[in-house]
Amino acid sequence: MIKTLEERFRPILEHKTSRIKRSRGFSSNLQQKIFPDTEGPSDRDFLLLIQLWDDLSPEFKSLYKSAATIPNSFITIISPGGNFDISYTLRGADAVDITDNYGYSSLNWRLREEKPNGIPDYIDEVGWALDSCWSVQIDRFGLIAPAPFLKNGNSERYSVIVEELSPYDYGLTWVGERATNSSKGYSSYISLRNNWSTSYWKEQGYDKNPELGIRVTCAHEFFHAVQYAMSWNVNTRNGPPQLDKFPLSWTEGSATAMEEFLFKDINDYVQYTNIYFSYPGPSMSFFNGSNDVYTNSILLLYLLKVTSHINADNFITKVHKNNFATLMDFNQNINSAAKAFGFDWAALLNDFHTASYFSGYLADTNRFLSDAALFDHWSFQENSTQRIGTTKSINPYAMEKYYIKRLDSDIDTLNIYFSNETENQSHSSDKLWAASIIIRRSDGDTVIPVQLDSKSNGFYQFSEWNNADYALAIVSNGTPEQALPYSVWFEYSDINYFAESTYVIYPINKSDANITLHTKTDLRGNLLISKSDIANKDLDSMNQMSNIYDIRIPGSWKNDHYRNNLTITFSLRFPSDVISAENSDSPIYYYNSILSTWEKMVTVLTHTSDSVLLSTEIIKSGIYGTRRPLNKSLQKIMVYPNRIHLRHSKSDSIFISGVAVSDIRVYSLDGSIKYEGSPSQNRNFMKIPHPVPKYCWLIPKEHFSPGLYSMAIRYKDNSGKRKTSIKKIIVAP
Repeated sequence: MIKTLEERFRPILEHKTSRIKRSRGFSSNLQQKIFPDTEGPSDRDFLLLIQLWDDLSPEFKSLYKSAATIPNSFITIISPGGNFDISYTLRGADAVDITDNYGYSSLNWRLREEKPNGIPDYIDEVGWALDSCWSVQIDRFGLIAPAPFLKNGNSERYSVIVEELSPYDYGLTWVGERATNSSKGYSSYISLRNNWSTSYWKEQGYDKNPELGIRVTCAHEFFHAVQYAMSWNVNTRNGPPQLDKFPLSWTEGSATAMEEFLFKDINDYVQYTNIYFSYPGPSMSFFNGSNDVYTNSILLLYLLKVTSHINADNFITKVHKNNFATLMDFNQNINSAAKAFGFDWAALLNDFHTASYFSGYLADTNRFLSDAALFDHWSFQENSTQRIGTTKSINPYAMEKYYIKRLDSDIDTLNIYFSNETENQSHSSDKLWAASIIIRRSDGDTVIPVQLDSKSNGFYQFSEWNNADYALAIVSNGTPEQALPYSVWFEYSDINYFAESTYVIYPINKSDANITLHTKTDLRGNLLISKSDIANKDLDSMNQMSNIYDIRIPGSWKNDHYRNNLTITFSLRFPSDVISAENSDSPIYYYNSILSTWEKMVTVLTHTSDSVLLSTEIIKSGIYGTRRPLNKSLQKIMVYPNRIHLRHSKSDSIFISGVAVSDIRVYSLDGSIKYEGSPSQNRNFMKIPHPVPKYCWLIPKEHFSPGLYSMAIRYKDNSGKRKTSIKKIIVAP
């Protein structure tokens, strides 16, 4: 890892240290060799540099420090506001445009003077942009001023060097050593590009208006310098390197949001937003790496909008000040920051999700951002089979949409039920879910926040459904770690089952199975039972005894009012020779589709002279049937292939077969956890349809280096007991 890291930095460092050549200018061949064909350091590489500094080679450390110098041929000026040393040159590949038509007053740095001042206008714009950043981020927000790493003589001002960069880099913030006399904070300096003349910058218009590119880059990179100054260390415990416990998506997203906060009319961040509007549902998890890190700026800009007017701080500055005072878990931090502004984090996240509906052709700048019209509009699709509602899995800090279009056959009132499908989620006082409803009508849209109870369930009744086009429920998962199921159910029909009545419902082809409903209250919706065509679903340790049945219970009946006033009983009748008193270990089971397991139900057996009736009370829709445990034979666990090659693109999967896996953990030889996950929660560890239990783990190669690792496989044996098996795996170069 160390050698690879050094090699990623080396070309640009050697480029920076070739000062004599640079002052005379590079040949085009040398420029082509250094930048386009070499993968430069990434955002995470700068964090690894901090963490691994003591282990880097002496030669590399010397090269890195040598690169952090100002060439003798460069000119250094002080910004009009007096906060920065800005170094530049008029010669060679690092040269800036020499045009000099105006400048900014040294008495009032905000005041532009329309006369030459002996400094290129390009550098005047750099100085003005940097002083603007200092004015807002340091003077107004009260953040910690960055510590200078690259110094101009004895100056204590922060250094910025304007120089040639890779064709695709706006700028770079180079991290240095620990800030002087401090247990936290790192020094740094900023490199800004010296021109924007290539076609790459044409779409943003920076080729003709370079001052716009200068401004967003200064805002972005200066905030990184502030982040370095306010950090404690680099953390790699749970995966990729992070500054303290901030995910890279926060670090980059907040810096991108700062561009727009300081310079509202440039809108550089808009180029990253289409990822959100194309995939605004469960796959768009904020702050967890599932999207372009810069896309997170759209959420952070909304948080700035709703918090900036409350007090001197805003959401972003509050989070950084919290962490600077006491090193904090990131998720705890954002929950604390939300409360400081009078919000619950889940509710604030849901406010954003709901407001983002008002973009594109439905743009509403009062509800959403001032640039709402520049974004696409996120879409949703009608599914006629889910018109009564459905259960969906929602990723951490993501949302799901539940849509119903009004039909002429609907009654005038629409009831909407919100149901949290995960019990005993957390003992935390933080609210984990939030929901809103958008009612679309010809005369405008109505947004209705839904009041969820302590169990995260809720109900809303809309009495003018006949005047609406559609309803859109938006539910946000405020938990940071796992995808969780949540249901929304719609009632739009007349009463089907009347109070104080009993109903028996059979499958279409009447069989020995039925469901019995007894209700004390009027009910809407249809209770259905049908034979399931999923004949052999996950027969890991169970033998199928009967047909299995798909029972559909209207989701709205799970509401406490209904649940306490009805009972539903599922019954199966067998000949007595199939289930005898001596062989009665064949209860009714429910198939848990989330965990992919069969769950034993409390079953009552009623024996007659020629048959046995199995009955169980049910409350959930799903697959039901009888099963009998197989013989408790020894289970063999297979893990293959037992060698993964990091450099081979097709060598990326390990298969586990033979047992029903609950989760896996992979350890390095020093005992540190490199990966943990379960097939119910991780997209890169999944169950494969197969007669024998089989799983595929797509190894995240970026977390592994060549070596020997231990895989702890937790599983249930044929008797239902949890066990752990340890297997060795080899990761080769």
